[in-house]
Amino acid sequence: MNDSVKKVGGVLIEEVPIEKSFRKKDGKWQEILKAMEVGQSFVIDETEDKSMSQMTAIRASAKGLKMKVRGIKISEHARRVQRTE
Repeated sequence: MNDSVKKVGGVLIEEVPIEKSFRKKDGKWQEILKAMEVGQSFVIDETEDKSMSQMTAIRASAKGLKMKVRGIKISEHARRVQRTE
């Protein structure tokens, strides 16, 4: 074994350089929200989204960006998402 590898309790401990996380990239909703100004909106299709998972993801993305959004149901299968702050 070389100096960068130790064996403790049957487990090998290695010194490996830490790579940049692939999760640091903005998600789909964050990219869209960053491009919006306060008062602008877009429409999402909720035809197959009975649990409102899209709206939940949009709200979480907005919260992470310190923004606020409002979802307004415009029909049985569509919702307008408006940036309010």
